[in-house]
Amino acid sequence: MPPPVDFDAVPLMRPLVAARRLVFELTLYLAWLMRKFHNDLRLVAAAHYAGEDVVDRRDLAYRNPDVVAYVARIRTTYLREAELNQELRTPVRKEL
Repeated sequence: MPPPVDFDAVPLMRPLVAARRLVFELTLYLAWLMRKFHNDLRLVAAAHYAGEDVVDRRDLAYRNPDVVAYVARIRTTYLREAELNQELRTPVRKEL
């Protein structure tokens, strides 16, 4: 069996390893935000964009136009994806 490869030592693999770490760390951060804000996706999106301290202090009273627009875009995307996933799960009825 060949020895394990140290991907950090292979220059071509460094960007892939860095991207993978970034995705992993972002996933952990979003999971932490979900716990902190009791699964309220509006607050999670706002905290991700503006910082959790600001959103923690002001809750849904935080009305920065950029943050409100970001949360609206995230909500629209989420609802569109949820609808698409529901359509994919719904079995197609064949008429006999």
